Amino acid sequence: MTVDAENGLLDRLVSCKVLSIAEVQRIRSVPDYNVMAGKLVNSLLRARDDAFRDFVEALNCTGQEHVAYILTGERDCRPLKDELRNMLLTGQRDQAVQKIESKNSSFISALMSRGVFTSYDEQRVVSVTYIRTHLTTGMK
Repeated sequence: MTVDAENGLLDRLVSCKVLSIAEVQRIRSVPDYNVMAGKLVNSLLRARDDAFRDFVEALNCTGQEHVAYILTGERDCRPLKDELRNMLLTGQRDQAVQKIESKNSSFISALMSRGVFTSYDEQRVVSVTYIRTHLTTGMK
């Protein structure tokens, strides 16, 4: 399960008083999204008793219904089945990556036009692609 702490989630949690601004600044102080998610979970564990309900609602409002489903089993937004995920990961991954690489296709634009990706998602994918390209090619 991957929680995207950004994309409006932290702001929503501040607005409903689950987290303080100081806590959000501490969470945002790390560049790694997984560490950020871990800090968010730690903050939620110290939050008031009804914070979980607000957290689930914030997940639903920020396009992370699949995470809310994992946590609650409610609604109908199931994550990708393990067998399908494994098939994607063990198949011809290199060819798939080249086809969806943002620099090689209009895949991200198509996802954005269908409302699947936000501009924030696009920025994250493009920045990761940029970093990966520079690391693998030795470009500066």
